[in-house]
Amino acid sequence: MIQADRNTERMGRNHLMNRPKKHDTIEGITEYELENGLRVLLLPDPSKATITLNIVYLVGSMHEGYGETGSAHLLEHLVYKGTPTFPNVPEALNRHGASWNGTTWVDRTHYFETLPASEENLDFVLHLEADRMVNSFIRAEDLASEMTVVRNEFEMGENSPVNILSQRMLAAAYLFHGYGHATIGARSDIEGMPIERLQAFYRHYYQPDNAVVVLAGRFDPDDALERIVRYFGAIPKPERRLVPPYTVEPPQDGERVVTLRRVGEVGAAGVLYHVPAAAHPDAAALHVLTEVLGAVPGGRLHKALIETHKAVHVQAFHFLLRDPGVVEFLAEVRREGSLEEVRDELLEITQRVGVDGVSEAEIDRARRAILKRFHLAEADSERLAVELTEWIAMGEWRLFFLFQERLSQVGKEAVERVAREYLQPVNATIGIFEPTSAPARVTIPPVEHLSAEVARFSAHARREFEVEAFDPTPANLEARTKRLTLESGMRLALLPKKTRRGQVVARFQFYLGDTERLLEGNRSVNALVAALLERGTKKRSRQEIKDRLDHLDAELVISGALNVTSVTITTLRDSLPEVLRLLAEILQEPAFLPQEFEQLKSQRLADLEEKRHDPSVLASRELQRHLFPYPHIRFLPTLPHAMKEIASVSIEEVRAFHEAYYGATCAFGSVVGDCEPDQIVEICETAFGGWRSAQPAERISPMYPGIVEPVRTRILTPDKANARIVLGETFPIFETDPDYPALVLASYLFGESQLDSRLSRRLRQKEGFSYGAYAVIRTDVLGNCGTFTASAIFAPENIDRVEEALFEEISSLCTTGFSAEEIEKGKAGYLSEEAMRLSNDFSLSSRMTTDLLCGRDFSEITEWNEKIGTLTADRVNEAVSRHLDPERISLFAAGEFPKA
Repeated sequence: MIQADRNTERMGRNHLMNRPKKHDTIEGITEYELENGLRVLLLPDPSKATITLNIVYLVGSMHEGYGETGSAHLLEHLVYKGTPTFPNVPEALNRHGASWNGTTWVDRTHYFETLPASEENLDFVLHLEADRMVNSFIRAEDLASEMTVVRNEFEMGENSPVNILSQRMLAAAYLFHGYGHATIGARSDIEGMPIERLQAFYRHYYQPDNAVVVLAGRFDPDDALERIVRYFGAIPKPERRLVPPYTVEPPQDGERVVTLRRVGEVGAAGVLYHVPAAAHPDAAALHVLTEVLGAVPGGRLHKALIETHKAVHVQAFHFLLRDPGVVEFLAEVRREGSLEEVRDELLEITQRVGVDGVSEAEIDRARRAILKRFHLAEADSERLAVELTEWIAMGEWRLFFLFQERLSQVGKEAVERVAREYLQPVNATIGIFEPTSAPARVTIPPVEHLSAEVARFSAHARREFEVEAFDPTPANLEARTKRLTLESGMRLALLPKKTRRGQVVARFQFYLGDTERLLEGNRSVNALVAALLERGTKKRSRQEIKDRLDHLDAELVISGALNVTSVTITTLRDSLPEVLRLLAEILQEPAFLPQEFEQLKSQRLADLEEKRHDPSVLASRELQRHLFPYPHIRFLPTLPHAMKEIASVSIEEVRAFHEAYYGATCAFGSVVGDCEPDQIVEICETAFGGWRSAQPAERISPMYPGIVEPVRTRILTPDKANARIVLGETFPIFETDPDYPALVLASYLFGESQLDSRLSRRLRQKEGFSYGAYAVIRTDVLGNCGTFTASAIFAPENIDRVEEALFEEISSLCTTGFSAEEIEKGKAGYLSEEAMRLSNDFSLSSRMTTDLLCGRDFSEITEWNEKIGTLTADRVNEAVSRHLDPERISLFAAGEFPKA
């Protein structure tokens, strides 16, 4: 290994000899290559106040041999265990306020970090990633503890029968190629992996000539490139030779059938077909074909299976991979439905589409929907930096842009041809999840002439983006924000700023009715009302709404709870006015079609049926029911009662609720991004200024429910490999209470700091019990309903030790508290994360909407940060002991626990 302590000295001498070679520039992205083989993509975007570093290693589960499945994913965990220079990677990342993660899939492993833009943070993250590329410990003791965490993650995946069915189908479809085994690996490999084998895997693949560094955000390209060379250029090119994967899956010689039987309420049927790799010219036509078949609500499968009530959910997925992949179609069926009928329909529709043909309208609609996703990814440099991971893994990052060109050229003939060629019975793998003749071949063609096509595309793919280097300090945010109140009572906050490709984010919240009217009625009504809004208006069908949003490059999400309907819009500058007008039509003129209403009810009932066997849902729901007895606003009915509520709602009730309660009387909205405030105000005044609700409207503030008798309850869920434990208590406190900042910091240190909280260090890092453990202390923005909750997932046989560990840590929290060193470290990490949230337009929009509700502005952030900054260990510990009491905690655990 390279010695960590020699990096600074030697890098200063070596980086001058490692002058990078510049390759191509496309869409503002420039590629370089270092002498050691490392490839670098720079995507400068001064409109961001952050930097995002994404390092992609071209190794995934397909590179693993028998006996070492799961190696790539295990390494993803172990490189967070430290190096001699960075012995605690999560703590170092959190100290710099980074948002970070790592993921593994079949063709790649990647690690990404987003930090506030600064020279110090850029140096830190480059040093960290260069160091752990070759200097990670990969120790036997770390493998021993992390193995059980990964095994718990494996068990978590075992809880979803539909996911398992998909994996079983892939395993049946691939007899030899590595795509056939799950990325998480075989349980026996996870448990028995020798550290020497994992170390060899690490040394072989974690090298500069097998990695691509992507840097996006606010930085000077020349300076950043010099720093990259300084840190990564000192790593020598390895002497070993990487042998390209050479296993080719032979043509399938007949249908393969998988049957899965597990405990559950909702069945599933599926079929998948082998198709060419992502780089093959046919992949674009297959992507369009998948959308034609699987889109909601216009896809053929939705119309044939959902609208006829034969199935409750359908999904279609095209696996775009380096080597030949698959297209997969799945449908979920309630117990009273016919799995065999749905399976036969899936086969009939997919295998006849090439014969029956597709319309130009279907192709155009599918293209628009797909391209919209590309356009929105391009509009956000942080998102694009991470999105490029998959295209790098497919073999060429520029394929991200070439694929869009291919999509725009896909026609009717190509879609029908690929359907006939690949969606054949002989090429099918069929799967069924039941709760309790002549040889033929389909040869997958190789990829040809990709370099020539990329070179041709590169020659004309140039674009400049007008962006703004906006510094999101509270003072700047306040100076830029415009607030006003419409005639109806709706309050707006607008924050215009130039963004990449003109991205703009908007969020609205409409509060409906008052406490007395809503708490006594059916609490499921508004959730159904909100879900039906996008399913058709008096002027447009559900499909026409979707088509219009695709045409406008817009995403619109509407959700409803007891007395609030929330709306989130993501679109581009020129489209925002029309999207707002469309939103007004959707909110004010819904059609409430009976057939859509019945579809929705059936889907919601199926979702609840599935949850009846889900340990996470059962434990969390029962804790909430216990802490918030009826008629508290946070009270939840039992799942059977919730199903009865939904089943009892009529279309007349839905229409009456909308007529009585919907309006902008008590509404709040924010717009952040590339927009014209005067134009937005004019549109909103026209669309919402006169829209008042017939009944009074208010925001219902949850109040402290009082002390409840503490209980400890275990719920048995047979045939579930993963268990969940949740515990908590309530206490009265407002946000304005002097103790509240101290409690928020305590929450961060105890259960929220990523992989570095007390709970995570105990249950994951030390004991290896849990893949995910967290705790949070919060209150409502207006009410005094304070809550402390903690949760962890784990293997059911560890229930006693997990419960004991949780209460030991909570007892220590309430008695010993935190040290001064912990408090200082926590304050730095918390404040840095809070500052970074102001750089995220989605977080910013959400905060602005909440601030309108509470009558706050951005100056509150400065005051809040000052309160956090002055906290001491004594102050935090006193607040914790004053408000939390281990004796009041109630606990619920759900899983297949061993008998006492």
